[in-house]
Amino acid sequence: MYGVGRTSSSIRPDTCNQKFTVWFYFSVKNVRRGQDVLFNVVNPSKVKSMYQDGMAPVVWSTTRPHWVRLPGDMNFYYRCPDHNDHLVSSFVFRFDREADIYKFAYCFPYTFTDLQEYLWTLYPKHVNCRIEVLSQTVQQRRLQMLTICKPGCLDPQNQPQDEPLKTVFVTARVHPGETPSSFVCEGLINFLLSSDCLAEKLRENFVFHIVPMLNPDGVYMGNYRSSLLGFDLNRCWHVATPDRQPTIHAVRDYILKLERNGVQKLTYHLDLHAHTAALNAFVYGNHFGDAARDPMQTVYAYKMHERADDFSIEQSDFNALDYKEGTARRNIGKVIPHAMTYTVEVSCFGYRSQRTRTVIPYQPESYAELGANLARAIGDVFNLS
Repeated sequence: MYGVGRTSSSIRPDTCNQKFTVWFYFSVKNVRRGQDVLFNVVNPSKVKSMYQDGMAPVVWSTTRPHWVRLPGDMNFYYRCPDHNDHLVSSFVFRFDREADIYKFAYCFPYTFTDLQEYLWTLYPKHVNCRIEVLSQTVQQRRLQMLTICKPGCLDPQNQPQDEPLKTVFVTARVHPGETPSSFVCEGLINFLLSSDCLAEKLRENFVFHIVPMLNPDGVYMGNYRSSLLGFDLNRCWHVATPDRQPTIHAVRDYILKLERNGVQKLTYHLDLHAHTAALNAFVYGNHFGDAARDPMQTVYAYKMHERADDFSIEQSDFNALDYKEGTARRNIGKVIPHAMTYTVEVSCFGYRSQRTRTVIPYQPESYAELGANLARAIGDVFNLS
């Protein structure tokens, strides 16, 4: 048997923003079979983390082709005097194959390349789906948008003359380290493109515009919360410019143009996120101080609560906090008053089942199921189920 090895690595801050040090993703090779190694990941910026409540990093290896969560009791999150009292996440791993390359990450990774490979599987197989490029990022990556609806519904000769088409806009990965939101987004897309009866009714009744990765540069750079230039893009919706926040500017401009042309009417905007310090899925919605609008904001949340075992109505909150003014939810809800706009949060760790009250760690498949339920709940609101 070998002794326990030890290695320490500090998390690199986001580009142009020293405030955020959370996301990590690294590889290890040239290992010995049976070797135990204590990994110290130094200087995470989150004082409160699900790493304190059973969450642990995920691991992949050459002969372990799917990412799996490490046992929670093998992960420790604490302030360490050996590292200048910085926070440290420490976990132990025993290597089992000398020829393997191992990878470790904060949570299930989902890269810009993963998105491109996924989109390639959709095009041109689905007649209900169109993929276009809305703009380029600072580093000239594509900002892509999917449009999902019944075939031909956007052709001018097929558009209804009496009322505009109901539209749902979905955005994800404005914060690069919130990788679960990409699995949720995939699940939503896959459901909408499926042959499920409710999916067909949704395509008949709505136009879905989906931007699956709002911050491609930040994702590519391995940031946790920031863009390449160091901006928190979910605080910039009210001040976004083409040179500093081109992706937010392009999406906001597209949504406003849809409203102005009168052909489509924004019904819902779902902005998908992931939470590092809370269990479950839940939403943040707007509070308008309006007796007519405020109850309407809660309907979708209650339908999700009825539909999804992992959704918490208790954690959902409807507010008008000033410091949230630059979020997608607040800004779009302000400039398009008739739209129901939500920040959708899902835990990076797991959920407490409504049925069994036990904590169940999320897997990519259960994140995807949440995405499907986000779509199903829209059908429930409009009695399409």
